[in-house]
Amino acid sequence: MGKKHKNFVVFLDVDGVLNTRTTVQQTPKGYQGIEDARVEVLAKTISKFGGADIVLSSDWKELEPTDEDYRYLVSSSPDMA
Repeated sequence: MGKKHKNFVVFLDVDGVLNTRTTVQQTPKGYQGIEDARVEVLAKTISKFGGADIVLSSDWKELEPTDEDYRYLVSSSPDMA
């Protein structure tokens, strides 16, 4: 039998996970942004398990790659690109 590999997938809703009601950061369009500390926790957790794919289960998934807020989200962490 071949060696089995575990694949991890994180289903992520940005609002309430990477930000809270008290988040002061804003997106380029003025919406509630994300907190660097929360992105760091997510990145460390994913790294601890050897990596993972991220499935964005959020209204943020509706953004086009050319949208300023999309670029803001992706640029927040190289691991989210």
